[in-house]
Amino acid sequence: MEDRLKSTKSAPLHRVLKQQGPGTGPELELVPAVSALQLGEHREPQQGRTFRVDPESGYITVSRPTVPTIHTQPTPDEIQDAQSKIDDLQTELSAAEESGNSSLQFDINCKIGDLYWHTLQKPNKAVMYYEEMLTSAQALHDKNKEAATYNKMAVALDVSGKHKEAMWNHERMMEIEKAAGNKDGIAACHANMASSLMNTGNVAEAVTHYESVMELAKEKNDKQRQLELAQTLAGMYHKKLGDSKTAFKYYTQELKLGEELNDRKAMIQACNVMGDMQMMEAKDRKAALKYYKHMLHYAEKTNDEENMALSYNRIGTVYGAMGEHVTALLWHQKDLRIRRNQEEEEDDNAMAKCIAYRNAALTYKILGNYDHAKSNYESANGLSAKSSSMLLQWMTTLELGELHQGQMGDPHTALWYYTQLLTLAEEMQDKEKVATAYRLVGMANDETGDHQSAIDWYQKTLRTWRNIGNKEGQIAAHKSIAKASMALEKFADTKQHYESAMALADDLGNKGQTKQLLLLLGDLLRDDLNDPQGAAKRYAQLLKLMEEVQDKAGILLSYTRLGDLYRDKIADPNTAAKYYKEMLTVSEEVNDKNKAVVAYSRLGDLYREVLNDPEVAIKYYERVLVVSEELKDPAKMALACSRLGDLHREGVGNPQKAVEYYKQMLALAEETQDKEKVALAYNRLGLTHGMMGKYEDAVDWQEKNLQLREEMGDKLKQVAAQMNLAASIKKLGNPKKAKFHYTAAMAHAVETGNRERQCSLAMHLGDLYREEFKEQKKAMKFYQQMLGMAEELDLKDDIALAFSKMGLVYHAVGEYEQAVELHQKHLIIKQGQEDKEGQMIGQQNMADSYTSWGKYEQAATLYATALAFAKELEDKQQQRDIILKLGDLHLDKCKKPQRALDYYVELRDLAEEMKDNGKLAVAYNRMGLAYDELGDHNEGNKWHQLAKKLKE
Repeated sequence: MEDRLKSTKSAPLHRVLKQQGPGTGPELELVPAVSALQLGEHREPQQGRTFRVDPESGYITVSRPTVPTIHTQPTPDEIQDAQSKIDDLQTELSAAEESGNSSLQFDINCKIGDLYWHTLQKPNKAVMYYEEMLTSAQALHDKNKEAATYNKMAVALDVSGKHKEAMWNHERMMEIEKAAGNKDGIAACHANMASSLMNTGNVAEAVTHYESVMELAKEKNDKQRQLELAQTLAGMYHKKLGDSKTAFKYYTQELKLGEELNDRKAMIQACNVMGDMQMMEAKDRKAALKYYKHMLHYAEKTNDEENMALSYNRIGTVYGAMGEHVTALLWHQKDLRIRRNQEEEEDDNAMAKCIAYRNAALTYKILGNYDHAKSNYESANGLSAKSSSMLLQWMTTLELGELHQGQMGDPHTALWYYTQLLTLAEEMQDKEKVATAYRLVGMANDETGDHQSAIDWYQKTLRTWRNIGNKEGQIAAHKSIAKASMALEKFADTKQHYESAMALADDLGNKGQTKQLLLLLGDLLRDDLNDPQGAAKRYAQLLKLMEEVQDKAGILLSYTRLGDLYRDKIADPNTAAKYYKEMLTVSEEVNDKNKAVVAYSRLGDLYREVLNDPEVAIKYYERVLVVSEELKDPAKMALACSRLGDLHREGVGNPQKAVEYYKQMLALAEETQDKEKVALAYNRLGLTHGMMGKYEDAVDWQEKNLQLREEMGDKLKQVAAQMNLAASIKKLGNPKKAKFHYTAAMAHAVETGNRERQCSLAMHLGDLYREEFKEQKKAMKFYQQMLGMAEELDLKDDIALAFSKMGLVYHAVGEYEQAVELHQKHLIIKQGQEDKEGQMIGQQNMADSYTSWGKYEQAATLYATALAFAKELEDKQQQRDIILKLGDLHLDKCKKPQRALDYYVELRDLAEEMKDNGKLAVAYNRMGLAYDELGDHNEGNKWHQLAKKLKE
């Protein structure tokens, strides 16, 4: 009975011959063996190759071709011949029954049963004769015959689907074989019982029986049988029981036994599956690579090109998953070289060749070689039709569309492929793929700018997902329609679809989608529907949801959105500050220093730009600097130094501290080779030194700024650099050189078409000619140019300023009436803007012209109004200057020394408050003059002496 456990992979029903000798009976049957299962393969309902897409790398691995089991039906001649034999045997059986020959009855019933089963394929009919065999065996008291009969009945019943009855017969055979101590028979029983249990889905018990067979095979040192059982048990543990650890142990045994038996196919199969397990399950790519290279080694030993190609395919996939795409491409090209030589007429070869081209295409795409990717995808697409795999046709058509749309920027060609994709999906009768194709056609239309067509296709997507009942698909479709509607500025439709998507997300409990949709709705209401309160409601809902799910990143995002909304749209800086402070608290709780920097920066910006509290802003920016230093982020540190420098220069009037921060900014910018920030630091250092009266230093820094801007080739930035340099040179007392730089800046502004800069430069050149060269006609020419450009650009502030500058020119040439008219135009614009500072300046200029014109009452009225604005604005410097003008007007022009004295006393008090000794000396001197005019020379001399002492 040593052949009883022989491998029987090629037929549905099998027999095992017993050794001939005394007491031997008929052949014993085995239930069809369970073959080892391949790992994780996607297959369509057809024979041949299978393939699997690696979810991480996107590469496809392909299997070796499978050979289908062929179940042949008996031919008419075979049926007639078998029936004739049965008729003859029935005659012999009748004679044997009459003679009472039980042994002969046993043999004849066996022959008739076998004919019904193996030839006519009627196992149920065969069982009737096997039952008669059992009666004869029992009459003969022949346990071997009895065991053989139980075997035949059990296997025939298994094939008939009567597994319970089959198992009963297997158990009877097992009892006999155990009683006889027949280990071969016991092994056969275990194998048959395992197969029967597999047919009923009882895998765990089946495994126990196969392991018993394995132990018996080890006792006999039957390594071939151990190899077959290791394959079977490995597959069962792996695919049926999900026990990868035990499965791997058996695959390792298979590999070892294959090496001992020099069975290269077994070694290749074991290395293949173990490589797949390491790749797909253990995620150990290096281990997978080791097994695949062993697989390749065994295939090369026998020049097995099929398995060599499979090895190349898998090795390329591993290198791709490891991000080593150049190496991956080399291996996929080796696979492709073998596949090119295979005949395409066979579906299996066409599939393998298609996948080789497709993997090469994917690698070229990742490497950015889109032309080669396109060529290989097209070859793969053409072969996919020959492979009889509609799924491959779908994949290659999809990927060609995505390549044209995404990487090659050709949505029109992508649209053609997506239309083909839709046809395939409809042929496949796969509604999910139909919905996907509708969506892709919509996306391509979106990218071509045909947003209405896109919406129509997205609506088809939406209807299909509704029919399937797929709510996730419906959410995606609503979002796509919303996006296309936004492109058409149909914001109400956008809002409707976002809300529909959110309702579906709520139904599914998909909080991730709800989060995204609340954010999209909030942004839509904020930016497009101009509904900041509605936006605030959505952002507040987002915050509540994020707190419920304890999503700290989402909480931080919510606080940022709410803070920005209240700062920029609702104009409620205090509420904005509250949210930014909450953001800061959470970022510190989770130790997210990057988010803390954002929160500190937002608070610093808010206090600097909106709440106008530079001292508080400085504290926040100092924290930005400290935390950025902890993060070792020189870019953020440089930005913080820039802000701190600006605040000390402009906000709190501490230019020396500003210089320290700007120099720190410069060092950081140089460290990171950030030329933009280097140039900005040069500029700020120039401005600050100019503010400190250090004009030579200011010029040096601005020259460095200009030189770097010229190196960077940014003409627009060069305009600003030339202007700043010109301003510093002008302060240094070199108007000709200042003019050179202003003129150069104007040339760049004209070259770049920057009309606003041209307008500003016309003003500066006008100022230069008016103030320094005293050439009022040329100054007027530039101011007129300024006015024309300002009116063209509708720049109200610049129009007003041009009127003011032209008024100053007329004042300088003594044409006071025209000067007053132009200052009046300036004042009207500022009154329309409700610009109190602008009105204050306009009124002073008009008052100056009225004074020179000799209209002192009008001048006094305007100065008084200007002073009221200065007090309202709390601008002490302007108050000081206007009070001095009022005093001088009343003393020198109106001849009202007492009224003048009142103004000079007010000037004295203000100068003392401001600790301005220069103006305090002026006040003392003017008070002395007023007392002189009043005839009180002693008092007058007293104040003159105080003024002289203060000056000294």
